[in-house]
Amino acid sequence: MKRWLILLGAVLTALGLPQSAGAQAGVLMVEGSETIDPSVLALAEMDIRIRIDHLHATVSITQIFENRTNRSLRGRYELALGRDAAVSAFALWEGEHRRQAVVVERQRGRRIFEELTRQDIDPG
Repeated sequence: MKRWLILLGAVLTALGLPQSAGAQAGVLMVEGSETIDPSVLALAEMDIRIRIDHLHATVSITQIFENRTNRSLRGRYELALGRDAAVSAFALWEGEHRRQAVVVERQRGRRIFEELTRQDIDPG
């Protein structure tokens, strides 16, 4: 079984974070599914670290997802952000291999993702 590790750093404005987003963490959704099925992909571990500096908070979320199947999975990572929040870093680990992501604007990211998947290239 493969284990996936997602590292996420988000810079949040402490006073601008809506109450509803206060307890949210990201979720990894398997492609083709709109529900979470822990028999396929499960959150095995999660660590959240928060650093507050005046009116800004830096939140680092480490999540380890376990692929409970014998096949490679493709999916999307969803994270609800407050109005004044931004993702500043994102990386994916597959075993010992770290894949650093580049944070881009949503529409550009969608175009890049679609082009790579059309060429049958893993967008991860």
